[in-house]
Amino acid sequence: LPFRTEGVYSDAFLGTGLVVDAERGWILADRDTVPVALADVTVTVGGEVELPARVLWLHPFHDLAVVAVDPALLARAGARAARFSPRPLGPGDRTWLVGLTGDQRVVSRATRVDHLEPLSLPLPHPPFFRPIHAETVELEDVTGTMGGVLADRAGRVRALWASYAELGDEVQAWFHGLPAEIAVEALDALRAGRGRDWPDLGFEMGLVDLGRARDLGLSAADARRLVDHDPARRQVLVVARRTAGTPAAELLRDGDLIVEAAGAPVTRFRELERLAWRERVPLRVVRDGEELRVDLPVARADTGGLDRAVRWAGALLHEVRPTLAQQRGIPREGVYVAWTWYGSPAARYRLRPTRRVLAVNGVPTPDLDAFLAAVRGLGDRAPVRVRCLRLDGQEEVVTLKLDEAFWPLEVYARGEDGRWARTGGAR
Repeated sequence: LPFRTEGVYSDAFLGTGLVVDAERGWILADRDTVPVALADVTVTVGGEVELPARVLWLHPFHDLAVVAVDPALLARAGARAARFSPRPLGPGDRTWLVGLTGDQRVVSRATRVDHLEPLSLPLPHPPFFRPIHAETVELEDVTGTMGGVLADRAGRVRALWASYAELGDEVQAWFHGLPAEIAVEALDALRAGRGRDWPDLGFEMGLVDLGRARDLGLSAADARRLVDHDPARRQVLVVARRTAGTPAAELLRDGDLIVEAAGAPVTRFRELERLAWRERVPLRVVRDGEELRVDLPVARADTGGLDRAVRWAGALLHEVRPTLAQQRGIPREGVYVAWTWYGSPAARYRLRPTRRVLAVNGVPTPDLDAFLAAVRGLGDRAPVRVRCLRLDGQEEVVTLKLDEAFWPLEVYARGEDGRWARTGGAR
């Protein structure tokens, strides 16, 4: 990664990819391997052939990314597309973990599924992509890999063995099985041309057990109906947090219990996610012991990733990404400071990463175009007043002096062909 955009925590990543469409040159990876779009991607096939690639698609909610290579080069390297199995894995099922080691040796182990675990990762700081809404596959025995698949005896993929990063004081990565159904849904949508505007319910789902839900006002009749629907899971879906700027932010409340969607009981993430392909999803929720009916319009989430960034005064800036709206409820307005370089004006005068720039010299900067218009033409060494907001909503004003000789304005943009280009005064 040439730049640390969108809160990314390192400048290089290595993982395992799976060829999923040889004719199109598509390779599937997890988002701990391909976290952002502004990246220089290389695919190594068979431990010996290196192919240039580009980021094609990023799942907005699940741990999935698709990179593309030249199909002719992929065919010349002898790669074929994997096959998927429609059967989900369950506790006790026998499966084969097949993956790559750090020195790119293929390893495998016969094992069994121990249990399915609802994914629950803490909010990262700084804000960064965080997978949600998955019931991951946990195994009895594993072997050391940097990713791979869980397959049946015929070699069909039933889950991806994907890396999940937990960002706290230290970065920790864990491997979990991501059900193949989620990958198949994404690939089918991409092939049908429906992958760019991904359906977004506008809120993150959580889970509470039935006992807690009864304390929160769930009726005995609804509790019995949910148990009859899913005897193995005595749980209730709950609104964990809402995404700023979506209809859900206005119509729902954190803590709402979701007992019914489109006229049927729901207890699992995927039941509700499948309904999101509609234009609207009728919900029945329980809020403070009262039943409410909500006709929820479905929003759309970005899957292309960042397509433009700016380096100005030694700060890297880009549009406010969806992670802030999803994780912090922050409206997507202003320009986000993603990184600053040591010794630059931005670092010296404390224009900190995670700030959102709202105005420059009194000129509002609601988006990147407005920001570029405000900063172009400012004189070298001229004092510049920058009004910005911290993540906690506190406003601050930073005054800095530009140094155009060493820290000129540069713009990085991705073209229609997926290639990145730089314009500006770089030396």
